[in-house]
Parts: sequence; structure tokens; C-alpha cells
Amino acid sequence: MGRLSDWQDGRDGPGIHTRTIRTTTYPFDESHILSVGRLTDDRHFPSFGFTGYPHPAGPLHDLEILLLLQIPDLAIEEVEVRIRAVPRPDCETLERSLAAAAGLRIGPGFTGRVKDLAGKGAGCVHLAHLLATMAPAVLQGWWALSDREKPDPGTARRRAASGIPYLRDTCYTWRDGGDALRELEDIAGVRE
Repeated sequence: MGRLSDWQDGRDGPGIHTRTIRTTTYPFDESHILSVGRLTDDRHFPSFGFTGYPHPAGPLHDLEILLLLQIPDLAIEEVEVRIRAVPRPDCETLERSLAAAAGLRIGPGFTGRVKDLAGKGAGCVHLAHLLATMAPAVLQGWWALSDREKPDPGTARRRAASGIPYLRDTCYTWRDGGDALRELEDIAGVRE
């Protein structure tokens, strides 16, 4: 291994910055789930921004997104942004910057559509990053809600088929032609 193999968090004193992203999904009603995501950037020492503006130690960004999603299609029905801490006063005006995300469906291509919402000075890169990061967690939350009971064979087949587009080629395990995807295709009855 290299020089990093013996490194331990906090070994050389406190860090200078910590970013935390947390997403929790909740059942909301019979046809919706609620996903709450929060991004915090904490500076562990006072600092000065590019313009020389002083930032005290503590939260530089503290942003929260609430998504109300229709199930099972995972279309965003409502979006709420809560801005708790930002480094500049004009950042406080971005609570409606993700309103156009209402109507988007979480699935293939979602991240690209989210990036378009914040590009060219139209929004906040931190909120866009949080929203894009929430998408896979929303899937996990929806699947966890759906997996609470062992499905009958017909339901298992439909669920497997519905998962394939979300999982195919997302990582090594779910690569096209890999064991995990072949198993899912066999359950779904779609493998040739």
C-alpha cells in the first residue's frame, strides 16, 4: 500500500472542512413517499472567501430539500428547499430555484436534468448536487418500503423487471452480462 494506508481520521488534529450529505426516506401516504436530504459544509476554522469576506468557524452551507414523490413511478410532485446557512446574502434567494424539478421522474437521465436546472448561473450548484445525490437514496428508500414482505412470484417478476433499467450498468456488480444482472433478468423472465 501507499502512504495513506496507515492514516486515520483525526490522527493529525481536526480537519479543516467536513461535508455531510444525509438522505432519509419516509412513507407519506398510500401513493407517496417523502425524501428529506440535507447538505452541510462545516469549516472548522475561521476563513476568508475569495472576496475577503470573513467566515467564522461553523456551517458555511446548511441546505435541506424535501421531495414528495408519487409511487411507484417516482415522479416528483412537490419540492421544498430550506436554506439554513449560506455564505452570501444572495444565496438566501434560492429557495425556489428547484421548483422546475417538480414533474421530473427519478430514473435514467435524472442527474443531467438536475444539472441543467442550476447551470449558467440559474441556481445553486450545492442544491443541484444534493438533489442529484438524493436520487439513488430515494430508490433505496422506495425499494426498502416495497421489500418489507416477501413477494409472490408474479410480484417478484414485475419488481425485478422494474429494477433492471435503474440498475443496469450503474456499477461493476450490475454490469450488463454480470452475474447479478443475469439473476435479476432470470427472475424477471426477460433473459434470452
